[in-house]
Amino acid sequence: MKNYLEFLNEKYRNQLVIPFDGTDPLHDKPIFMHVEDALIDLSKGINQNQYFHSKQNIEEIFEDENNIKDAIELYKEIDEFSDDNLRSVANFVDKYHPNEFPEYWKKPEKFVDIKYGIDIVFDIQISDELTEDGLEQLKNYKKELFEENLDNEGFYNWVYDNSQDDDGLITIYRAIEFNKGKFLDPYENIMSHNGIGVFWTWDADSAESHWGRGGELFILCAKTRPEDVNWIQTIYKNGYDLNIEHEIEMKSGGIAKVIYMKNVDGKKYNLEKPILSKC
Repeated sequence: MKNYLEFLNEKYRNQLVIPFDGTDPLHDKPIFMHVEDALIDLSKGINQNQYFHSKQNIEEIFEDENNIKDAIELYKEIDEFSDDNLRSVANFVDKYHPNEFPEYWKKPEKFVDIKYGIDIVFDIQISDELTEDGLEQLKNYKKELFEENLDNEGFYNWVYDNSQDDDGLITIYRAIEFNKGKFLDPYENIMSHNGIGVFWTWDADSAESHWGRGGELFILCAKTRPEDVNWIQTIYKNGYDLNIEHEIEMKSGGIAKVIYMKNVDGKKYNLEKPILSKC
């Protein structure tokens, strides 16, 4: 039999309701409070009193050509035969057609009757058809296309806006969906993954649950450090794959300072104070 002090010291003493088992929906806490409980538990071991900031300016990341170079190489390795890549190759053929740029092609006469690039991309391996100069031009073309995609979706603007903050932190958003009808399900949902997730977005309007099952949706707003972000994957996804989702991929074990939550109706739930939690 627990005495009064032992009961007060239990992990969930703030869930003191009648009945005590928490199964009564009239007395159970709102979902956002269970989420806050999980965030607090995930924050254990992280110094909540530290000044959470970064000395790394986000713009420095894009001054390093290796990041974009590695992201383009990742695209080449993963999506060599994707529809996006085939379209970019077809556009390259249209722009540098063998009839007009024979110096880029080993055997330009093979394609003399080809009118559009899309007519041949399914039948050739482009790297086998190009001269060294042609391969270099294809490489430059992909880089231009990559940077154009980043710019078109607003990624560069987001980088610039976040580079102005004195604390060096960047703003990110994540949608989390919780099933209804189960006591503490939101808490268990988060704790079972030992983190609040690595897939975020830099655009609040793009935050949505891609694996939802009809539960209640909440949007988390957080701040994080540039060094907690997997930039190669993030740049890659914003340049080619999933660029319309405006994705930010965090490093496993990265830290995010959660500021507030809101539901799909826009109702905002401020946390008692910002919480540093593991992703």
